[in-house]
Amino acid sequence: MIYLAFLLVLAIVGYWIHVDTKYQVHRRRWARRDANLSIYHERRDEGGQTEETDSDQKQDPEAEVLLLDDIGQDSVQQRTIRGTPWLPYATIATLGVFTLTGYLLWGDPLAIRLESVPAQLRNVYELANEEDLDKVIELLKRRDSSRLGDMSSSTYLIHSYFVKGDMESVIREHKLAEERGKNSHMSDIRRVQAAFEVDDQQLTEETQVVIQRVLEQEPENPTMMQLLAIHSYSRNQFVDARGYLEKALRQPLPQTATELFDRLLSKTISNLDDDHIGIWVSLEISNLATPHQWITVFAQADDNSPPIAVVRRPYATNGRYTFLLDDVVSMIPERKLSSFDRVTVVARLSPSTNVSDTENMSQIQSGWIAPAPQASVSLRLSELTTSDSVTVTVALDNNMPIQGDWPVFIIGRRIDEPGPPLAVKRVVVSDLPITLTLSEADAMLPNAEFPDDEFEVVARASSTGSASRSPNDIESSAVRVRVGQRVGLRLNKVVDEAEESSEAIGL
Repeated sequence: MIYLAFLLVLAIVGYWIHVDTKYQVHRRRWARRDANLSIYHERRDEGGQTEETDSDQKQDPEAEVLLLDDIGQDSVQQRTIRGTPWLPYATIATLGVFTLTGYLLWGDPLAIRLESVPAQLRNVYELANEEDLDKVIELLKRRDSSRLGDMSSSTYLIHSYFVKGDMESVIREHKLAEERGKNSHMSDIRRVQAAFEVDDQQLTEETQVVIQRVLEQEPENPTMMQLLAIHSYSRNQFVDARGYLEKALRQPLPQTATELFDRLLSKTISNLDDDHIGIWVSLEISNLATPHQWITVFAQADDNSPPIAVVRRPYATNGRYTFLLDDVVSMIPERKLSSFDRVTVVARLSPSTNVSDTENMSQIQSGWIAPAPQASVSLRLSELTTSDSVTVTVALDNNMPIQGDWPVFIIGRRIDEPGPPLAVKRVVVSDLPITLTLSEADAMLPNAEFPDDEFEVVARASSTGSASRSPNDIESSAVRVRVGQRVGLRLNKVVDEAEESSEAIGL
């Protein structure tokens, strides 16, 4: 395009030279006498005098005075300048030759335009035409060896060989690119993949150098994590293999890649030692309305402390998941999960990839549990709407004197007002931890409405089976909420004595 524009400018300049020369060829050149006569004639016409003969004009003393005797007796002569009509054409031809010579010297008219490579490769994919791919490769080789050869052309050439499946050529071209300083991040990744296949799924020292270069720019590159995991698994280094796979799964990946990594991870975990310290988390997800959410499961020392160990999975669906929290997924090397006496496990559903983003999330939290070889916890998590209700998560502290068949009452009541509660739901201890909602559908009286201001929510595990408060019951602290909010309750207090109440169910 630039070349055509330059030729157009040359044509315009040449045409201008041609026109200027053409109109200058027969142009009249005035002598001084001719100019004086012309001035004299114009002035006489303006004065209303009649036109006279040339002889009268020559004898007119007024003309002699006006023209200062410059008229003389010479006759008027018209001088003609000889033109050179071939000059503009020669100029255009010369400039055209110089332009074409410069383009051939400093350009490469036979080299492929890099902007067209992606479209051509897409056509190759769609048509599965290896002949067209070979043409693209030849053009890229020509460009890469020309003055236009750069990092982009080298990267496209290596990628085209990778698409063709010629891994030996990928390695060869990448080594040449390294020597010329034209290797890129993408070409490094293709080199590692090709070498991994050529070397029978082993990583040589030369390949590991390239891997380190990739990880310096992208510490958790999914492709590198997968290859490192397979390499570690082949050497029975299952802990290392699991660590690489968990890092890959923390990132947004295509669903097919996620499913592949998840299968590899399950196979890797099954080979861990029996005395491996951690916490097995069984998570059941139900009532999932929003697709493509992230599952985040982490352990923390208390409610306000940062996560100790974290695992993440994209593309959450209804069903049961199994996760392992251990030292491999610890966020900070100095804070290993195995060094804590007890932790609480949190499971979270969130549409955001940011772990710290708590907006529009659903969450459930377990009681205290100590990391150990066979430690486990079961959680159930539902995505619940809260526009006209209160979402309540109920969990049980460990070491509470309680039995699994005790009923648990989740109660909503007005603040400092006597009378029956606003709403009540009943579950059993074996259901904990659980997330549920309290709405007007759970009201104790017909047509009861939740107040616009705050009210209290409390949970109580009954030792007698009755909703009335009794000694040895396990209850939570009362928390103030409004309709539309979420609240977490923890059963962690033993009721020492019964309190009299005028309420029908003895709250």
